Amino acid sequence: MDTFIENLKNGNAGQVVGVYVEDVLSLRVVQQPSSDAAYVSSVPNTATYFAMVRNITGNTGLLAHNYLAGAYFFNLRSGQSVTLIYGDGTTDEYVVSYAEEFQALSPNSPTSNFVNLGSGETLSSTDLFYRVYSGGTRTTFQTCIAQGNEDSWGRLFVIAPLE
Repeated sequence: MDTFIENLKNGNAGQVVGVYVEDVLSLRVVQQPSSDAAYVSSVPNTATYFAMVRNITGNTGLLAHNYLAGAYFFNLRSGQSVTLIYGDGTTDEYVVSYAEEFQALSPNSPTSNFVNLGSGETLSSTDLFYRVYSGGTRTTFQTCIAQGNEDSWGRLFVIAPLE
């Protein structure tokens, strides 16, 4: 992991530049353009830092397409250590707690309502945002769930509170 960290360093102590989970993923993290809150990188082995999460909740949200780095998010399991890497080489440790899956009732709409696949509960996009991104210091991984021909049929959220 030391070499991975060295390759990511950019000197910016306040910027998340990478994420590492042993035997699961080691991803570069890129920032969203300030003018595009829906931007998700299409570069392999790269997650996107969800700026709105930091601005609203103070937490970390990491986005990736399910056909790229997001595919690794499905392999995250409760109890695994998550290392966030900052531009100055410092790290924070989180631990995967749980995952939740939701069906998007309007898959390509950012304001879709969502149905929890475990409980059947329906949530607005705003309620879902606060449920998965707030509530104590945490990192949340988000990717889409594909079903049939619909790449954005649902959403997977993996929650990792600060250790």
